[in-house]
Amino acid sequence: MVSPVHAPPTESIPPPRRWRLWRDRIAKGVAAGAAGVLFASGSASALGLDTYPEEPTEAEASVAGMSLGGEDLFGLAQSQAGSESDPGPNTEAFNGAIGGGEVVDFGSGYQIPLADFLEFGEAGVVQSQSTASDGQNGEAITGIAGADGGLTLDGTDGEFGTARINLLSILEASGADTITDEMVDRAELNFGLGGAWVEAIDGEFQDPDAVGEFGQYRVGDLNLELHSPAIDAAGDGLSDAAGQMEQEVTDTINDTLDLGSALPVPGLTVETEVSSTLQEDVLDATLLGPIATDDGLAEINLGEGTVMVDLARIGGNDDGVIDRPVGINNQDPNTELIDDETYPFVASSVHDVIEEVVDLSVGTAMDSLESVSVSSSVTAPDGTTASWDMTLNGEVTNFECTPGGLTGAVTCATLEGAMSAMGPVMSPINDALSDPEGVIYQAFTTIKTDLMTVPVRAALDPFLELIASNLFSVQINHQEVQTCEMPDGTEATSGLEVSALSIGVLDGTARLGIGNAGVRIDACDLAAEEPVIDASTPAPAGGESTLTGEGWTPDTDVSVQLTDPDGAPVGDPVTVTTDENGAFPEGTVLPVPEDATPGDGFTVTATDPEGNEATDTLEVTEADAAEVTIDASSPVVVGDESTLTSEGWAPNTDVAVQLTDAEGNPVGDPVTVSTDENGAFPEGTVLPVPEDATPGDGFTVTATDPEGNEATDTISVVAADAPLVDASSPAPAGGESTLTGEGWTPDTDVSVQLTDPEGNPVGDPVTVTTDEN
Repeated sequence: MVSPVHAPPTESIPPPRRWRLWRDRIAKGVAAGAAGVLFASGSASALGLDTYPEEPTEAEASVAGMSLGGEDLFGLAQSQAGSESDPGPNTEAFNGAIGGGEVVDFGSGYQIPLADFLEFGEAGVVQSQSTASDGQNGEAITGIAGADGGLTLDGTDGEFGTARINLLSILEASGADTITDEMVDRAELNFGLGGAWVEAIDGEFQDPDAVGEFGQYRVGDLNLELHSPAIDAAGDGLSDAAGQMEQEVTDTINDTLDLGSALPVPGLTVETEVSSTLQEDVLDATLLGPIATDDGLAEINLGEGTVMVDLARIGGNDDGVIDRPVGINNQDPNTELIDDETYPFVASSVHDVIEEVVDLSVGTAMDSLESVSVSSSVTAPDGTTASWDMTLNGEVTNFECTPGGLTGAVTCATLEGAMSAMGPVMSPINDALSDPEGVIYQAFTTIKTDLMTVPVRAALDPFLELIASNLFSVQINHQEVQTCEMPDGTEATSGLEVSALSIGVLDGTARLGIGNAGVRIDACDLAAEEPVIDASTPAPAGGESTLTGEGWTPDTDVSVQLTDPDGAPVGDPVTVTTDENGAFPEGTVLPVPEDATPGDGFTVTATDPEGNEATDTLEVTEADAAEVTIDASSPVVVGDESTLTSEGWAPNTDVAVQLTDAEGNPVGDPVTVSTDENGAFPEGTVLPVPEDATPGDGFTVTATDPEGNEATDTISVVAADAPLVDASSPAPAGGESTLTGEGWTPDTDVSVQLTDPEGNPVGDPVTVTTDEN
């Protein structure tokens, strides 16, 4: 989900000029109370979920938000829901606008106008939605609308939008005055807007992606962009360095080239002029756009005076070199973006990108040597004049010669002949200039060190070190958890708030969250409420009723008794031991005696040792009131399965299904099927036919329950290579039966005829042409 550093989201955001005035706009103030901590117990206000403090469940989500002392300072595109007065779902869209009154207050004695602290570029299509269904169910999400109309964290970074935070304001608010405008005058955290999702189902907070503990979050691009006058000066220094490199080329040629000795004409007067585009080429390569490191973790723009580091790749451990999960969206709760693990990579990336400038400059200068031209002109004693242009390789062009006196023609011929031997003359010069560590590299390295590396590192390193020391904190997957005490003394999670990105100050007591979602449920109070019991109904005499119960004391014996409409006991009581959550174990049943008189008004009463009681009503039906049926798909290939459908059984009852051959011998092992709450076989129930079964007709499928109720159907078993046809049944007179078939010759006409029980044709045959399979 992280885009390369070469295409940061900041490119679409105009520079916020007003941010340069922050030092005049930051106003000291007094923090209003104590804010939440990462793990808290007690009131819901510790999470800032305070709109419906008296209601069992509350949900809240926002694109950006901040709370202090348990009260919301602001929330952009903030949705809220309360389980009793406004359960939702409630949705709020985001348009990128910031009002005039919002204030960033980290609880450290300083307040910053939100509009001067946070700025949005492309707003995206982000929305927040909050739902509080009941006391144990709630959902909050900040995301984008999916195809089904619900919100999702899926989507491209562009769909979420982009934003930037000015980090210098936090530096000022925290009182860190060691960073001056001469060192860093703009420090921005640029990021693609993210989102978060928190959901509680039946009192349990969910972990939908099995990453980063409870909840789910989404972070887009993240990069740190710094502007420093030192980088501006480095650009100017680079121009000087390129000029000095070009001068070194000229001086080396002038000092080394001795045409008077090299040319076979005595007494020549020689003039040379060196032309080069080296300085222009180097400046074009280094000042017209950003320069990135080979690994793409950082880039520097000397023309704009900025350096940028890809924090998403470093903090997300994309290269797998630090001890944290790989991927910016796979991080553990409250992961610091820049800490003692990631800081060395941030600092070294800044150093590497400066070195990249050196390598690019020297490489460009070396390439530019091909453009160097030495223009020469000579005058011989006999008055002959000649001129030509020559490369560092000794290639001569534009040779012209004007004879003088009686020997002029010979002098021109001699000079022209000497032009073919200029390679050896220029070779020492070319070697000296082309040496990667020669005069060009040495000239540039000296200026690079004095005007680039040293001053730029001196300006940026103190700022980076402040981040690394967590003077201010940038966290991924920030989570605040609230717990409560259960009746048995154990703790339960009652509140969770997740922020995709969270900004804080070291000595502050509040944090700014980006992409927020939170839910608070009444986890522990609900556990102490009245216990409940539910009995499945109707239940046949001689059968069972399935029981569910919750709200009881954990690990407690609860007595359950069935009584008739007159209040007389029916059968013996059943003792149920609750689980660790105070619920009845799955599969708990209450037997109904065979002699129970069918009718309405039976009561199921559950009582614990403390005298707590819960009841439900039950209808008892005749033992044979249910007509059990079974249908088995046929024919079946040996080694394959017959699909079973069956109904009319007692709910939640085990039914044994056995296949027998035409002589009544068992074929394969019986299969046990547990009926559902309606007394039917679950969808997808099958009966295997062994591979060693002898193909033939008259196989019987028999289903039997513990009460002796029985249902049967017949099937045919065919060989693996035999052609098959299957007809849907039943079919109404005047209607149709759907046919499936396989194992026939491809692209062949097959005649299908319906016959009655006596074998007489019913209707006309149908011709079916098989497909390529």
